[in-house]
Amino acid sequence: MLKAVDANNNTIYPKKGANGFCPNCGAAVKAYCGEIYTHHWRHLELEYCDNWGEKESEWHRAWKNRFPIEWQEVIIKEGGEQHIADVKNPLGIVLELQNSSISAGTIRVRECFYGHMVWLVNANAFKNNFHIFSEVNAQLRYIDSRYSYMESSWTWDWEEGESVREHKGKLAEEKWNLTKQEMEAEKLRAMLEDLKERKEDLDNSFRELMDSKYYYRNHHIAYRPNHIKGIEDNVSKIKALDNQCGQIQAKLEKIDSLQGCTLKGFEKYRFVVGVKLSQHHFPNCCLLSKDSDNTLFPEVEYFKSEWDFKQNAYNPKWHLLFDPSSLIGELESEKSQNEIEKAALSETNETLMAQMKSDYGYYIEGQLVKTKKELQAIGEIIQSIKSEVNNLYEEMEQVKERARSKSEESAKEFAQQKKKEQWAVRKKYKGIYGYQWKYRRKSWDYASAPIFLDFGDHIFRMIDDNTLRKLTVEEFIVAYTSGILQGRNIFEEG
Repeated sequence: MLKAVDANNNTIYPKKGANGFCPNCGAAVKAYCGEIYTHHWRHLELEYCDNWGEKESEWHRAWKNRFPIEWQEVIIKEGGEQHIADVKNPLGIVLELQNSSISAGTIRVRECFYGHMVWLVNANAFKNNFHIFSEVNAQLRYIDSRYSYMESSWTWDWEEGESVREHKGKLAEEKWNLTKQEMEAEKLRAMLEDLKERKEDLDNSFRELMDSKYYYRNHHIAYRPNHIKGIEDNVSKIKALDNQCGQIQAKLEKIDSLQGCTLKGFEKYRFVVGVKLSQHHFPNCCLLSKDSDNTLFPEVEYFKSEWDFKQNAYNPKWHLLFDPSSLIGELESEKSQNEIEKAALSETNETLMAQMKSDYGYYIEGQLVKTKKELQAIGEIIQSIKSEVNNLYEEMEQVKERARSKSEESAKEFAQQKKKEQWAVRKKYKGIYGYQWKYRRKSWDYASAPIFLDFGDHIFRMIDDNTLRKLTVEEFIVAYTSGILQGRNIFEEG
C-alpha cells in the first residue's frame, strides 16, 4: 500500500527505513523504497489485511500513483464492514484495480458494497486471447463495398443502359439488314456477269437452254420457251415417222428377199417361204401345185375370198405365190409421204427454234436491264443503310456521352454522400472496436459496473459481448476524474 499512519494517526508516506501502522487494521507496516519498484508500505506479519485485497503488484501501485494521494487507498465503512478502495474520486466513484482472476460472486459482493464503481482489469496476461478489430474500418469497408457496387452500376448504366441497349439493338438489326442486302447485291452482280456472258455467246447459251436441266438457272427461273412444247411434239412426230419409214424399209427388204417365179406369165410373182402374209392380200396371191413344177402346163389356183386364203394358203401340196407390185407401190408411196412430213416438221422446228432464239435474246437483254436496275436500287438501299448505321453510331455515342455525364454527376453526388457517411461513421464509431475473446473469463459476464481492460498502450471499455470502446490512458483518467466518458456519464452504455 502507498499510505500508512504514525502513532498520532497522521498519514505518512514511505521513506527508506520508516515504520508505521496500517490505517485499516492498525498492524505494523514497513516502508520499502527500492530503485525499481514504487515506494510502498508492507505489513510485517500479514501479506494484506483486507480480505478483499489481492497481493499488490507494481501494476496496482503504478495506477494508484496516477491519481491524487488523497484518492488512493480510501477506507470505506458500510454496514459494519470496512474495506480499502484502491481509488475513490470526489464524485464517490470507486476504481477497483483487478490484476488476477476473480469469481462472479466476489464481483457481485464488491459492486454491492461500493455502489458507484468501475473495474480496471489488467489484460496483459491474457491479451493474446483477444482478436480486436476497428468498427470504423469495418463500417468504412462496408461503405466502400456498397459504393463500389453503385459505381459499377453507373458504369454499366452508361455503357449498357436502356437507351444504349436500344441503339445497339437497332444497330445490330441494321447491320444484319446491310449484310443481307450486300449478299443480294453480290448475287445480282454474279447474275449480271452470267447474263453478259450469255449475251456474248447467245448460240451456246440457247443450246444449253434446250436442255431442260438448264431451265432453273437464276435468270431462267421466270423464262419458259414459248414453242418448246410444239418443238418437242414435232420431234416426237419425226421420231414416229422415222420408225414407220424403218418398218416400211424392212418390209421392202423382206419382199425383195423372196425368190422370184420364172414361170412364163408369172414373172411378177414371188414364192412366199418362211413368212406369213395377211389374208387381206389374197387378191394378189395364187397357188401353184408342186406336182406340176416341171410340167409345161403348171396347175394354178386363185383365192376366192379371205376365208379361202385362210383355209388353203399354206397347204403343203401347193406353192404360195405373191404379186408384191401393188404393195411395193403402196409402201414406197407411204415412205415418200413420211419423208415429206418429216421435212415439213423439221422446217417448222427450225422456224420455231429461230423464233425462240430471237425471243431468248430479247429476254436476256431484258434481264440485263432489269438486273442492272435491281442492282442500282440495292446499291441505293445499301448506301441508305450505311448512312443509318453511321447515324446510329453517332446517336449511340451521344447517348453514351449523356449517360456518362449524368453518371459523373451522380458519381460526384454519391462521392459527397460517401464522404458524409464516412464522416458520420468515424464520428459514431470513433474508438469503437469489435472483438473476439478466446477463453473468455465468464465471471465478468456477471459484472454490472463498467469494465475497463488495460492493455498497456490503451484502455478498452467493454460495452457488450462484441464491442469495445478504445481510450488512451489519459482519456481514461480524465473520464474517471470527471465521471464523463466522451460526453456521457461513465456508467452509461455505449
